[in-house]
Order: sequence, then structure tokens, then C-alpha cells
Amino acid sequence: MPELMRLEHHEHYLHAEVTGPFDLENAQGFFATVVAECAKHGYAAVLIDSRRVTGDIPIVARYAFGRFVTTAQERPLRIALVGSPAHLHPNRSIETVVGEQGGAIKITTDMEDALLWLGA
Repeated sequence: MPELMRLEHHEHYLHAEVTGPFDLENAQGFFATVVAECAKHGYAAVLIDSRRVTGDIPIVARYAFGRFVTTAQERPLRIALVGSPAHLHPNRSIETVVGEQGGAIKITTDMEDALLWLGA
């Protein structure tokens, strides 16, 4: 799992914060935990704050994580992911993969933008 994971329950969404060095297996474990928590509490939306994740995120890992996001959900979630500018890839690979599978995800560097997209 990541170095730190914090979950905060809001009325209409789950806020999940993650920190530490990027690792695909850890990212998938973190997301599986988030999905389980959303299912447990009946959330249809999640705000993921990954601005304090460090390290390089290879393009292959971005695609793999995008695929995992689409298959790990028990029911469709509306996902807003807030990341650092260094981690936003110009081709939006995670958004592309999730969108191609019918998922709803917004990746941004702006917390307010993410909250607006979630309707929070």
C-alpha cells in the first residue's frame, strides 16, 4: 500500500488522499480500497488527491492503471483525480482508457475544478 492513505467521508463523495512514491501495484491496491469503501458506504463519486505522490509514472503504468480503474469498480463511480502538474501526461492516457471503457474520470491539478466536476 502507499506510504499514507487517508479517507474522509463527505455527504455525496469519498475523499481519498494518497502520498508516497508511485508504484503500480500500490496504486492498484489503493484504488481497490477506495472502491470497497465507496461500495460499503454507498458512494457514487470519489475525489482522489494524489498531489503528494512522488516519482516517475511510466506511460505503460498509466495505461495499466486506467484499465485497472475500469475493471475494479463493482458499480460505476464518478472519479475526480487531483494530481501534481508533473504527473499529468499530455495524452491523458488514464482518462482515455477509462473513457473508452465507459467510465467517468476527470484528472486535473485544481481541487476546485475536481469538486465542480463531481458536483460537490
